Parts: sequence; C-alpha cells; structure tokens
Amino acid sequence: MSWDVAIVRIRGEFRPIMEVESEDYLPLGDEAAVAAAISLVFPSAQWSGSAWAVYYGPDFEIEFGFEHLASSNSVLLHVHGSGDPIPSILGLTER
Repeated sequence: MSWDVAIVRIRGEFRPIMEVESEDYLPLGDEAAVAAAISLVFPSAQWSGSAWAVYYGPDFEIEFGFEHLASSNSVLLHVHGSGDPIPSILGLTER
C-alpha cells in the first residue's frame, strides 16, 4: 500500500483543510530545523542530500521530501508498506 501525507502548520484550532484560509498557513521552520525534527523522531533515517530522507521502519518506509518547504510551508511524506506509521508521523508533527 502507498499513500502520501502533507505536513503543514496552521494558525488556530485543528479543522478540515477545506476550512483553512491561505493566511492561516505558518512556516514549519527552515530546512535545518525540519531535518533536525525528522532525525529526532526517525534517528535511523538515511539522508540523500539535505532535502530528502528515507526511513525504513517495521513493515513500512517513509520518504521525506522538502521540495515544497519554502513555497508552500509543507513537507511531503510518501508512505509505503503494510505497517502502521501513524504514531511515528504524529510524533513528528508534535516536534
């Protein structure tokens, strides 16, 4: 199974993305800060340059891409496998 996740930071309370105004999107931080957060939560992630990493977890893998960090304040995750990455992804969002 494969799916994508976009991590964003918004002003205000959690709500459906359709209710988020463009001015409510907040920066996640610079590339170094986001990479540090990923490395804290996924310490065995393998980095390819400063803007791409892959984490091989139990029965799943996650690819992290920063290609939209500056332009849309988001990090894109490509998730593959049958395991449950959700607790780890939620841990990353708390960083």
